[in-house]
Amino acid sequence: TMDINIYADFMPTPGSNIDNAEEIEIWISAGKFLTFSGAKISYQKNGSIAEHIYSLEELRIEDDPYVSSDLLVYIPIKELEFGTGEVTIELTNVLAANGTSPVIKAAFHSDGQSQHIHSTEAGNLIKIKSYYNISGIQVNTPQSKGFYLVRDTNGRIKKLFVQ
Repeated sequence: TMDINIYADFMPTPGSNIDNAEEIEIWISAGKFLTFSGAKISYQKNGSIAEHIYSLEELRIEDDPYVSSDLLVYIPIKELEFGTGEVTIELTNVLAANGTSPVIKAAFHSDGQSQHIHSTEAGNLIKIKSYYNISGIQVNTPQSKGFYLVRDTNGRIKKLFVQ
């Protein structure tokens, strides 16, 4: 069984906050078992809520150098000006290998001086029980590119493509 865990932080560190950072980094465990179309940032600006939508091509996505199934997603924010209030970052149109649509979201607070991670959320967790290669042989975790079948804890089988 595998759960999605996420962690979000300002980049570059140290000393970054949401008002002076160049980008937000979101680390996603089991991120290679997800697809998404981009990201959306919602924030306060001039007394109203503003949104900025990013396509997948505008994001920088890297493999985690330590865990082969994890991803690092970098969302550029240096051009945005935040007012005082909550800043919410969410990946859009997320689809997991088991057919669920998890929520991958982080919230920060902007007050012009000190900012902090307010909360992170990975809803509708992936619960994968087993993986099978295209020949039907069970494998622990997909290690190479290609198609795999996954069986979730409810017994449903889905197709997964690992890039």
